Amino acid sequence: MKIKSNNNTVNHNIELLYKFNLSDKDSLKIFNESTRNIDNLNVLKCNKSGVIVLEKYLLPENYYENDIHRNVSINTVKGRVVPNRSTNDNLRRFESYKELIKDSDVLDFGCGRDGFIKLTQKISKRSIGLEINNASREYINSTGVNCIKSLSELNDEKFDLITLNHVFHYLNDPINIIIELQKYLKDDGTIIIEVPHARDLLLETFNLKSFKNFTFCSDSLILHTRESLETFATNSGLYVKSIKSFQRYPISNHYNWLLNGQPGGHEIFDNLNNDVFHNHYEKLLDSIDQTDTLIGYFGKQLKY
Repeated sequence: MKIKSNNNTVNHNIELLYKFNLSDKDSLKIFNESTRNIDNLNVLKCNKSGVIVLEKYLLPENYYENDIHRNVSINTVKGRVVPNRSTNDNLRRFESYKELIKDSDVLDFGCGRDGFIKLTQKISKRSIGLEINNASREYINSTGVNCIKSLSELNDEKFDLITLNHVFHYLNDPINIIIELQKYLKDDGTIIIEVPHARDLLLETFNLKSFKNFTFCSDSLILHTRESLETFATNSGLYVKSIKSFQRYPISNHYNWLLNGQPGGHEIFDNLNNDVFHNHYEKLLDSIDQTDTLIGYFGKQLKY
């Protein structure tokens, strides 16, 4: 159900694109004329940097504290129970970051209720989640995870690893938040930022209207490219360890978008899902810089 926008708040990500010379007023063009939940909210694409950004910030006050995000661990498709994307993502992140998590102090910023931070407890020295959504925070605390609402609750605590898993693109003040997070990062620590990629195949090559209408939402303020993610991070006082491409959704998902204009192909056509095939597909997308996800590993720029 669409809601009518009635606010004209600035999306500060646009100001940052100008400040860092990633975009200018002439380079931002209308890419879509609405989002999934708000009519007449323009989605802009920069023909200079490739970044995709909302023209305005239209979220109501306390949206994140009170908005109810549905997070379930299983889906049923054609009578069968299959893991949903959040479950798969949490397991994938845990396995990928295992060496950084082991015997370490871990903070998951914007942890939601999906369970990544709970998985880290198996091998970490200490795991803390931060979540401003009241219902999600209450739930994750009930599972035995220490989940806080604000960084101010941490006092002088320091962490080896801080993760932002699909959080950064929701932030309307991303630079100052990363600067603040660094106060809680050990000098040799790592910040991992995972974001959806502006050059996603369905956007960059196919410019698929049905996908744009689905994927653009009023709370997803910016879709980064590799260059813009690096620029935002380095201007926050971080240095780049690496930025990796990753393809979350298999080719079966793309089939359904191209055939039917709908999500869920990875479940509907799950007989086409194959790890070996997916790895080759991911390498192909990486070679043309059109995976659906970027994962940045960053360290703190030390001042001597």
